[in-house]
Amino acid sequence: RTRTRTRTLRSLSDVELQFHRSFSAVLSDDHFYALHVDRKSSSAFLAAVRRNYSAAANVEILESVSVSWAGVTVVERTLALAQTCLEAFGHWDFFVNLGHEDYPVVGMEEMQAWLGAHPRETNFIKCWPIGRHNFFGQVESHGHRVRQIHVDDFAGDVHDITDVERPKFKEFKFYKALQQIA
Repeated sequence: RTRTRTRTLRSLSDVELQFHRSFSAVLSDDHFYALHVDRKSSSAFLAAVRRNYSAAANVEILESVSVSWAGVTVVERTLALAQTCLEAFGHWDFFVNLGHEDYPVVGMEEMQAWLGAHPRETNFIKCWPIGRHNFFGQVESHGHRVRQIHVDDFAGDVHDITDVERPKFKEFKFYKALQQIA
């Protein structure tokens, strides 16, 4: 019997697996984490996140709220995540905001060393001017509110690449989707 997969639909187990792989790639006892699962996510997915991570001393799970793409709720949730980290864990040096579309390209030790080599006040969000863009037929104008968009052509397939050897990196940039820098 053959199994057919489409790129537009995922089973719940695929979503859970993708989240677990992404979060496991950055999870360390040396760091603190605040998680938010959008209210529009399935209750089973939220339950799985809570079941797997709520007992960890360095993980806080925020109350789920609905987040609108490119809306103020994205900014509000980002600030709520930072506030949760400050209240629950006290002092920290860097705040790295990873969304469901992100996957780290280097290990935590490399990322920590790279971040530690930069002044604490460094901001890694980079922008350039854009005028208008077409969002599923609805043309939106942002003026100079958003100045840079990085497009990731990730097709949605999950691949285990833990055995792939990569050359030592010289630098990397944090790329966020439009809703993360709006």
